[in-house]
Amino acid sequence: MLNSPTMASLLTLPQELLAHIATILYNRTPRTGNEPVVNAPAAPPPDRESVSDLSKTCRQLRSFGQAELFTSITCKDDPIQAIRLIRTLLSRPDLGAKVKEIILSDFDADNYRNSPEAESEWLITPDDEAVLNEALERFDVRSLTDSAGEEVYTGVPLRIEAVKKRKAPRFPWSPEQSGIAALAILLSPNVYNIALHAHNWTIPHFATPLCTFDHLTEITWEPGPDGEGVKIDGSMEWLMDAAPNLKRFYGYIVEDMEGGGSHKGVTNVVMGYSYLDSSCFDLIVSTFPNMTDFTYTADSGPTWGSTTEATPAEIIDALLPLKDKLTSLTLDLNFSPAAQDDDWDEDEVNMSNLSQMTALGYLSVTCMGVIKEESDDEDSESEDEDEDEDEDGNEQSNETKEAKPIKETSHVKFLQSLMAPNLEVLHVLGVPEDFKIMAFADIAAASYPKLKEIGMGYHLSDHKGEGAVLKAYFKERGIIVV
Repeated sequence: MLNSPTMASLLTLPQELLAHIATILYNRTPRTGNEPVVNAPAAPPPDRESVSDLSKTCRQLRSFGQAELFTSITCKDDPIQAIRLIRTLLSRPDLGAKVKEIILSDFDADNYRNSPEAESEWLITPDDEAVLNEALERFDVRSLTDSAGEEVYTGVPLRIEAVKKRKAPRFPWSPEQSGIAALAILLSPNVYNIALHAHNWTIPHFATPLCTFDHLTEITWEPGPDGEGVKIDGSMEWLMDAAPNLKRFYGYIVEDMEGGGSHKGVTNVVMGYSYLDSSCFDLIVSTFPNMTDFTYTADSGPTWGSTTEATPAEIIDALLPLKDKLTSLTLDLNFSPAAQDDDWDEDEVNMSNLSQMTALGYLSVTCMGVIKEESDDEDSESEDEDEDEDEDGNEQSNETKEAKPIKETSHVKFLQSLMAPNLEVLHVLGVPEDFKIMAFADIAAASYPKLKEIGMGYHLSDHKGEGAVLKAYFKERGIIVV
């Protein structure tokens, strides 16, 4: 079979020539040849093994050598495929220039380790080792940790070693994966989006790109199907420094953050289904100092460690340095372990420091479980939603109904703490159904002078059959119910 160096050399040929070679091979193969020419001399039988080997190579060229296929790089569960892709990019820089998207998923060496050929066949060949390490050296790719496990803050050269399938390591396979991830990025100067969909995908802490990634606008850090959390650390620094137009950063199932690096151009940050303490929110602000749109979705924390989940009050306090920049804030606390276990008291859920956020125009808070259910004492005054009586005992119609004075319950205190002077859109989801919604219209009108739109979940649309009345009541105060 043709070896890797031969294949790499073939990849340097023009596309038209490769197509012509493939056509000739097709026509000269007896099993697939064209109709015979009358009286033509018989062609000598081809070397079946050579034709088979070259045919397989051409199939690989068809899969990995056509420029139109290289608008996106996707690697999933296959280190051999990933190495082949990197070698293709090394042999054809023009293909790397066409890459717009890089999506990398987990490697799984188990399939190779358990195969019948695992004892003799290579997962990473000695030739792969030489070619990849030469590329890593060219870009000065270095790791933060050396082989002894000691932290070396100036970095040590990252190297990939040849390994047979039987001896292929299981997760984490970090040196090989981080090296391949770095090369995929470094060889794709025009990439728009980079997504690492695996808990053990990392990139090295040090690398020297040969150019800036002027088109890179989005980075996604997300775990693989096993769902283990990820840590955002200083390994992003060299990449962010080389991406002047980066705008969006999405992190999912994030359990920890470390300092290192910042980007003044990133405006949209998402930390989805994550479990972060207050120090992590401080680092988010320092890493993205010009953030204008922030989304945090709380989720269950790690089974290890003693990290304490940030309270709503701590989250707002950490975001205060962005009080004149943050325009949109979404906090989904529905699956917060502390909220579900009723561990937060009124002070910890008080978000009154939102009043200092002068730029905030959009606020969405999912607070089911954040505020405790009102007691029977708090809800002792009954409220007939269908009919009231005036001072003379006559029934009032719904159109003239007025809200009764609102009591200082935990629900009211929480909602009153969500005050921002220039807020225009407020979505508060998870407020208990027994909350006095009509009375809240007066709070909203007084607390949010610029409020134009409000959404409070399922029960506002048809609260006890009076959805239209509620909407009319809010509309009188200049607020649209959605």
